[in-house]
Amino acid sequence: MVGRGEAQPSAQPAAWKMCWEDRELRVVFANLVVYGLVTNLQGPQLPALTQAFGAGPQAYGLMMSISSLSQLVGGLLCGPLMDVWGARWGMSLAFASGGIGYAMTAAATSMPLLHLSRVPMAFQHAALAARVAISVRARPVDQPAMLGYIGLAYTFGAIAGSSLGGTLAEFSLAAPSIVAAGLSAACAASVLLLLPPPGRRPASQRVSTRSKLSAASFARVASLPGVRPLLAVKTVFSLVLALFHGVFALAASTHFGLSPAFTGALLSGMAVVTMLTQAFLIDWVTRSFDTAQVYRANVLTLALSFAGIALSTSIVGVVLSVVPMTIASSILFTANTAQLNKAASPGDRGTLNAIDMSVSSFVRVFSPSLGTWILRTQGFSAIGAIGALTLALLFLAIELSRSIVVRPGLELGTGL
Repeated sequence: MVGRGEAQPSAQPAAWKMCWEDRELRVVFANLVVYGLVTNLQGPQLPALTQAFGAGPQAYGLMMSISSLSQLVGGLLCGPLMDVWGARWGMSLAFASGGIGYAMTAAATSMPLLHLSRVPMAFQHAALAARVAISVRARPVDQPAMLGYIGLAYTFGAIAGSSLGGTLAEFSLAAPSIVAAGLSAACAASVLLLLPPPGRRPASQRVSTRSKLSAASFARVASLPGVRPLLAVKTVFSLVLALFHGVFALAASTHFGLSPAFTGALLSGMAVVTMLTQAFLIDWVTRSFDTAQVYRANVLTLALSFAGIALSTSIVGVVLSVVPMTIASSILFTANTAQLNKAASPGDRGTLNAIDMSVSSFVRVFSPSLGTWILRTQGFSAIGAIGALTLALLFLAIELSRSIVVRPGLELGTGL
């Protein structure tokens, strides 16, 4: 057990060094950078294609909601199958299905065809595959840092993808998807060539695909000790964060009169803060403080950040509140996922990670519409007020019953 502020033994290599020295992890993280790039190449392209096909913002919003719903279903299928066939299968499928979807996007000539191109992307879950790979290969004490590196690798590629996508779209609206399809095909090949297939399991550990995809299997994994309270906590802070992020760009334009270029710069700044947190803060925080301290400090920081947004009358106040919000949310997401990975055996971590990631997919299905309605009827400050009140109640719940987040065997910084 690791006490408050207790340093870890120095005989073990640091998490970043393990990532560098482990060939399979290097392949995983390199492909995650490309994954972040290709998934964000279409950011500037899709709204322009929607407009070119004569559809309005509502059609674009519907397409994004349908895409989130398909991702939710696809993730719940892919996670359990990775328990059977391994993370290598999941990552190669993610790039292959993404490549097909991007090729269909490049060839689309109407909105129905553009909607159809979203279907293969239901299985585009390279980050889920990376989480499964890390949960099996990494020591529990290193998992918060390595899970942070997943976000770091993805965000690094995402920043490049957003800029490159806009540049390519100026030459041709099909160009970003053509480049994304080619890179996805190359990544699928590299995964199959450079990552070894999973070893054959003993007969006593083999499970059928049908049993893994059964409702009983999902219910069993979701009922593991500590899982449901941790998922409930994640659902709460995921929802309020999704409400904010779903309307921030719109509010920056309509409420604060910012130009698209300035809004883009703010979003890029938030991504940089996220990267720095994932690279330098998460490992230190989860090793230096006990589990209750990590949750209390970061939930309180989020509540105060949302309160700051509710009280802000200018974009300066919003930005000053967004910085601590970004840091705290990055730490909370990663710490929560690291705890969940400890709750399951290696043979169930694909299923558990799929359930975990489905929380974010689920709230993204309806949070854009809900957030837009709140913004239109109550104003941007209402988003901050709702978030502050919700997170204050979550903080109070953790204070009154720390067993919500502190369970034997699931503490942060343990499991050496």
